[in-house]
Amino acid sequence: MLQKFLFNQRGFTLMEMVVASAVFVVVAVAITDIFIISSNAQRRTEGAQTVSSGARFVMETVEREARMGRINYDYYTNGEITSPTGTLALIDPYGYPVVFKTGGADSDCHNDGKSYPCLIAGIDVNLNDSIESNEWAPITPKGVKMPIIKFYIQPTRDPFNLNVSTGNYAADEQPRVTIVFATQNIPVKAVEQVTVNLQTTVSSRKYGR
Repeated sequence: MLQKFLFNQRGFTLMEMVVASAVFVVVAVAITDIFIISSNAQRRTEGAQTVSSGARFVMETVEREARMGRINYDYYTNGEITSPTGTLALIDPYGYPVVFKTGGADSDCHNDGKSYPCLIAGIDVNLNDSIESNEWAPITPKGVKMPIIKFYIQPTRDPFNLNVSTGNYAADEQPRVTIVFATQNIPVKAVEQVTVNLQTTVSSRKYGR
């Protein structure tokens, strides 16, 4: 009886311990991988939401100004625009010169060491044909950067500018601008990088003839 009792009370064999340990390791690794994938997916989703909302805000801001204002052809060299350009110069509905352009340095944007390049805007509030340093501000939200900022402006010359010697206008098109942006989040890991590309074409409502 004693021998039978002792036999029934024996522990795990070495092989059973090895198998159990292997199963435990496999399960632990699988759970860890699932957690990492889930965590990365969550951060990527949060990044996508941040980029999407920031991209929409920037696009809507520029779109509104371009629609309600007019292209400031005098801002460009010899009054002629080479497309694409990284600068959009407008005259807003109140007559103030407004410029959108790429802010390529951290100091142009949010000074956080990450949120650049960005889109910045300047307003010549003094109407002195110069936008002072304190009249520039980033339009791109903090935590978002814009590696691509392009403006395709048509026509390339002011269609409301009459050549008195020929009696002809420089162009016979209503000014319009195609806006192309690429926005990105600031990821902790490369796998969390999210890029949102936006493009739209806006025609100015201003008619100057």
